Amino acid sequence: MNKEQYLRKLRSLIRKLPKSEQKTVIEYYREMIDDKVENGQTEEQAVAELGDVFLLAQKILAENPNRKCYSANRIAGIVVASIFAVLIIAGICFNSLRTSSTAAESYGFAWNSQNQNSGRGSEPLETKTEMALAAETKCIYIDVRDKEISVERVEGDSICLTYQSSKQDQFTYTNTNGVMKLINHSQGGFHTFDFFDWDPQSRVTVSVPESYAGEVYLSTSNGTISAENLSHATVLTCSTSNGKVLLSDVQAERISANNSNGRIVFTDVTASKVNADTSNAEISLQKLNAPDIELETSNGGIRGSIVGREEDYTIHTDTSNGSCTPGSRQGGSKRLFADTSNASIRIDFVD
Repeated sequence: MNKEQYLRKLRSLIRKLPKSEQKTVIEYYREMIDDKVENGQTEEQAVAELGDVFLLAQKILAENPNRKCYSANRIAGIVVASIFAVLIIAGICFNSLRTSSTAAESYGFAWNSQNQNSGRGSEPLETKTEMALAAETKCIYIDVRDKEISVERVEGDSICLTYQSSKQDQFTYTNTNGVMKLINHSQGGFHTFDFFDWDPQSRVTVSVPESYAGEVYLSTSNGTISAENLSHATVLTCSTSNGKVLLSDVQAERISANNSNGRIVFTDVTASKVNADTSNAEISLQKLNAPDIELETSNGGIRGSIVGREEDYTIHTDTSNGSCTPGSRQGGSKRLFADTSNASIRIDFVD
């Protein structure tokens, strides 16, 4: 970890301090690292001497009395304002939909089930399939927009990517040096009908044989990413927004799930290192098995179960306006970091 990575992580861990205090702390440790570098150390060596960033943050927060507190009145005000804003937006959308529907009907157009298989408007969809041998593939890279991504295990020895394209929703597929890459070039903008008549076929399906032992990178927006029965991947990275990340019966060396405004759910997931980061949503665990776990969200709970003994973990748990179980502790060789706000943390350890 270099200087900027270390300081960026430290800043995120002490965000409960006032902005002025955060700045003072970051500048203090920035100067400390710079001094060590001037004396001949590398950034990595200087950062290593500062110790685990999570333990340092825990110490800073414990010693600083200026942690931000939120009154019940302020929280209630935020909630009421948020609900009011949602109601206004919903009213605008409904009125727009009603106006658009009335206008369409007056010109003789009607939205019916026949449109559901033809993409946006009347644009025809073409189902495409790309294949490659698992033994010759080291990376699967999917980068799409407004679509679900589903990863499933299949029999055989080939990886298969299945998707639907149209003139307004195009893809580029390449397979170079063992990297299967599928990139979406959607030209369609957001329309009211798109929102209320979401196409259930807007999906990329990744069929992977059990023998595949490479990396998997999945990225989308406004869509769910799901993967199940994946057993030999080295790296699995999932990134979305306004959707869910659902991993079930997955094993990999490293797993990373990044989301915003959507849940992250791990069921029977095993890895050497696990990172889950979202906002305004819950992180749910069921028999997560990993020696290095990092879970971060806001306005959502963190709950579920981890395989192992609590005493084997050095634990950092923190929230505002909620409770933490287990509490923070040091001493274990494994690491659990869990942080949220305006919600509680409840993690059990199971055999």
